[in-house]
Amino acid sequence: MGPIIILDKSAIQSFSKREVSFLFKHYMVVITPILIHEILGDLEKKPKKDSLNKEDIIHLSRKLEGMGKICVEFKHAFYGSLMGANVPMTGQIPLPGGIEIQSKDGEKGVFFEEAPEWKPIRRWKDGIFSDDDKKFAKKWRLSSRAFDLQGLKRSFNRIIKTKTINNPIELALEIESAIGEPSPDKQQLILRSCMNMLRLRRSDRGFILSRWVMSGHKPIREFAPYAFHCYKVCLYFVIGLLTGFITPKPTNIIDIEYLFYLPFCFVFSSGDIFHKKITFLLLRNDQSFIDRDILKSDLRWIANEWDTIKDNKEERENRFYNYGNYPPDNPNSITYQMWKKYMKPRKQGSGNIRMTKEDEERLMQKLKPMTDAIKDYDKQRRINGRR
Repeated sequence: MGPIIILDKSAIQSFSKREVSFLFKHYMVVITPILIHEILGDLEKKPKKDSLNKEDIIHLSRKLEGMGKICVEFKHAFYGSLMGANVPMTGQIPLPGGIEIQSKDGEKGVFFEEAPEWKPIRRWKDGIFSDDDKKFAKKWRLSSRAFDLQGLKRSFNRIIKTKTINNPIELALEIESAIGEPSPDKQQLILRSCMNMLRLRRSDRGFILSRWVMSGHKPIREFAPYAFHCYKVCLYFVIGLLTGFITPKPTNIIDIEYLFYLPFCFVFSSGDIFHKKITFLLLRNDQSFIDRDILKSDLRWIANEWDTIKDNKEERENRFYNYGNYPPDNPNSITYQMWKKYMKPRKQGSGNIRMTKEDEERLMQKLKPMTDAIKDYDKQRRINGRR
């Protein structure tokens, strides 16, 4: 458990197996649906530098299954935000499938069913790639190439005449001028744009507009914060294209999807030029961007440092006792900096978290009412499924 991090595929694919191992040791990795789709899409790629082969996918799947957390797809969070759901915007990971359950003694809790993405990941870690996986991979590769960004830019140029922008600060000022007007008419245009992005049904649109009117015509950034974040990401993309600040390329449409997930982490890492240009404009004050190459170099250093003690049992035990999952003390290490910024200070004996048999029995006894409630829920679901 470490700082919550999201990585795009350009970062993941650049790491060696050793570096991936230390990534999962020192960070809590958020697995975004777009990352899974991109990884699977490599099944249909001809082997080259920017693709993962089957062996790479197998290795990553083994790591992902044991350590990563799959977050909800951004479209569901976007929709929920418009409908009034409290989508986290301060670094929490929104997990899919939360169901409220209650034990017999009245204690309440939330049970998260397994995300459907775990099923293919379990197959991939065993080297099993189904025909459906390969069909999806082919469909994914075709769809990622089909989006006509040059055509999109031309169509908007016929409607909007925007000056050339040469740097990200100018782009940010242009965006704020486009969305900063607080008038109800302007805010309603933003809200309708959000609904158009999701192609919502008329009934949903009516409910959302009524909710907005009942709120007193709140600015959309307050009315539906996560939906506003997604809208802002798209606005950066479109205005960046129109002004020439962003160069159109087919993978841009994939790259922007990673930015929709930024509220769900504290650290984002990528080697993509597009991400490097605009990500920092979309981050909260308490978030960090790490260039992929810097993170890779740091993970390599951590791995090499570990190699100096890996054959010394006493040194390994001392390291675990004193550090646990904390990285080695090194002010020049970006991972050390992230831990110092986002995690509690390391204490002597950080790795000495051992439970006695009595502690385990007390814990299991305390958890029993909730585990029984989960079993009852699962049993009832299976009964209903057979009806």
